[in-house]
Amino acid sequence: MPNLNRNLWLFYVINFLSNFWFFTPIAALYFAKQGGSATAAMTVFATMHITTSFFEIPTGVIGDKMSRKGVLVLSSVFALIPVTIYAFSTNLQMLLIGAALAGFGNALSSGTGAAMAYETVKQLGRERDFKKINAIWHTAFPASIGIASLIGGWLAISSLRLPYLISIGTGVLYVIASCFLVEPKMEGNHQDQSWFNHTKDSIIYLFTHKTQLYILGIASLGWAISIQVMYKSISLLYESGGMSLLYFGVMGTLCEIASATGMLSSHYVAKLWSEKSVLFVNTTISILCWYAATFASGIWIGVSVALALFLLGMRVPIITHIMQIHIPDDKRATVLSIRNIIFTIVTSIAALV
Repeated sequence: MPNLNRNLWLFYVINFLSNFWFFTPIAALYFAKQGGSATAAMTVFATMHITTSFFEIPTGVIGDKMSRKGVLVLSSVFALIPVTIYAFSTNLQMLLIGAALAGFGNALSSGTGAAMAYETVKQLGRERDFKKINAIWHTAFPASIGIASLIGGWLAISSLRLPYLISIGTGVLYVIASCFLVEPKMEGNHQDQSWFNHTKDSIIYLFTHKTQLYILGIASLGWAISIQVMYKSISLLYESGGMSLLYFGVMGTLCEIASATGMLSSHYVAKLWSEKSVLFVNTTISILCWYAATFASGIWIGVSVALALFLLGMRVPIITHIMQIHIPDDKRATVLSIRNIIFTIVTSIAALV
């Protein structure tokens, strides 16, 4: 299956492009300006997250029962359309339409993308290398966000709308790259069940499989702690006046580098200990980071954030690997979508605590 090798580098390109939005550092400011208030900006973000959660499971089922590649191409289209709407928006209504479409696009890609990535590696006979390959794929996220944030901040000096206009080009490249993916063969009786029974069986599987429950618990706790550290630390840093607003973009980039470094190290750390042991120790240290961030000041707040994101980055490939190897192919996208909903809920709660 020589053509399937193309996916190995295409997934990195797609992961990079799917986050290479120049408007990332100024999105909230732009939404507030176009929508008329900071509340309007938060409403736009909330609309996107709610839409993603609402469609998460249905799109996962679509990914399991239909073409994985087709769903991912459609997802890229639903990334391009909202960016275009944002770029030419003049009111809150346009922003909300864009946010709803973006949320749907996010839902399309989340479970299906992870499922197709694992199946590619599996069918190439490289399951043992999945953690390493997946870690490399995941570094595309912080790399693209970090680079785009620096460029976007510079573009925004001329106009807040300019980063969105330039990002349309990113969206076009994202669609083109997705079209070149190769569809892996899907095992299992994915066409035999009704959509309702497929969803029900996927939920039952996730919540009755001991390993999946353990990993889901560790992952949710670790994710919540990392988000809490990030929000609390940035808030403390800003309120204390310990850092100029000018350096927040730089700090964000450095944190993304820390996250990417953690991802790349996960494969080697997991060779030294068992994966479950690594996750336990990693999560324990993350809890200590939370306490450190609470009592820290000045530069040590930034260190706490960077360490928390480094640990988060290390966990991601390990968690993904353990979950993926146990999920049946015909339920993979749906189960991963259910997991993503749980992570979204945990993130929301952590941000409010």
